[in-house]
Amino acid sequence: MEIDKEKRSMEYKVYQVTLSDDDYDKVNAEGHHAVPKHYRNLNLSMGFGKTDDEKRALFAEAWSEGDYGAPVATVWARNLEEVFAVGNGMGEQDRLEQHSKYMKSVSVGDVVRDEDGKLHLVDSTGFLALDYQGAVNRGEMWTA
Repeated sequence: MEIDKEKRSMEYKVYQVTLSDDDYDKVNAEGHHAVPKHYRNLNLSMGFGKTDDEKRALFAEAWSEGDYGAPVATVWARNLEEVFAVGNGMGEQDRLEQHSKYMKSVSVGDVVRDEDGKLHLVDSTGFLALDYQGAVNRGEMWTA
């Protein structure tokens, strides 16, 4: 993919909890609790009334359990807000490279990793900085 380097300042990776067809069948047959990664993601995406620390704890559990897996997309953007816009079909779509057929629009509960390896949770308003660094270092905490 050819990206105009003048238009971008950072490369971002988007992580989403993705469900297989079997996962969807199980949720439909047995309910949300039947697929733990789905249930954890629901708790994150319905974060109203939760403190930032509660959201970080929910994320830490989901991340350490491997719920997010590999990135579903790369977005070349100037900032997180632009990642959100491009990830929702607004703006220049040549800035988005999709890695998974299961990618959905960028939504609350998704995670964006910047070029410095810092993770940001898409929150109900804006983004919440997270306390994990890098996609490979699951379980290793860092302090900002």
